Amino acid sequence: MIIILSSLLLAEPKFTELEAGECAPWKGRLLNDEALTELIVQDQTNKMSCDFRVEFEVNKVLIEEKYKYNLLETKYNAETTKLNEILKIRDQQIEKMKPRDNSLFIAGGFILGATTAIAIMYAVRPGMTQ
Repeated sequence: MIIILSSLLLAEPKFTELEAGECAPWKGRLLNDEALTELIVQDQTNKMSCDFRVEFEVNKVLIEEKYKYNLLETKYNAETTKLNEILKIRDQQIEKMKPRDNSLFIAGGFILGATTAIAIMYAVRPGMTQ
């Protein structure tokens, strides 16, 4: 089948104008102008149909790939946001757990304790001297 088609494609096309009643100078098919026009139109229609199918399939693939890209980009952005929030929470927790400079509290406690002891001493002393 392929050999026959290839031999038909490689054969040299022959054209001649015939009048009614004349014999064709070769073996083959004889077409009138309407049949030739129909073949040309059919060929153009098939070509356009093929072009449209190719364009449709290419656009379909492009849309699918864009969808996949957008899906991956959305997942990436969500994961990045999630990671940044986790890092913020971690940093806040570390900040809460950091040792603070308690020297001011210690000094305040010492002064308060000393003042209380002196106040108690003065409050009890008059009762001890009597």
